[in-house]
Amino acid sequence: MNIILNGERHETGSRTLGDLLREQGILSPDGTAFGYAFSVNQRLVPREQADSFELSEGDEVDIFSMVAGG
Repeated sequence: MNIILNGERHETGSRTLGDLLREQGILSPDGTAFGYAFSVNQRLVPREQADSFELSEGDEVDIFSMVAGG
């Protein structure tokens, strides 16, 4: 399946957001991903919904890394 990941074309075999996040090394096997937020087609997806959130051809997925600063 082809998606847009952080603004770039990306081919993946992942069918859910959780699988994609594991493929990218963001989500651990137990489902933790501290310091990250995710959106699909400009809608935030809660971490606890990532495993059930199905991806579709052409989806735009953004992964945001939280940083502290001031």
